[in-house]
Parts: sequence; C-alpha cells; structure tokens
Amino acid sequence: MKIAQLDSEDRQALAEYAAALPLGAEEDKRMPAESPANIEQ
Repeated sequence: MKIAQLDSEDRQALAEYAAALPLGAEEDKRMPAESPANIEQ
C-alpha cells in the first residue's frame, strides 16, 4: 500500500509514529550489523 492511498488522518498518524521512533545508535550508523550467515566461525 502506498502512503498516498491512506486517509489524511492515517498519513498524519503514520508521520507522527515515524517521528517518534528512536534513531539508531551511533555504533549502528558507523558499522552495519552483519547477518549471522556472514559471521565467521
């Protein structure tokens, strides 16, 4: 579903929810997490 298809009140709620989400930690921004499949054993 595209955001443009949402009712205006739903778009507003989605925007508020997205704005309230915590941003990633500084560590996460510097180095992307590796999936378990990529970690050498």
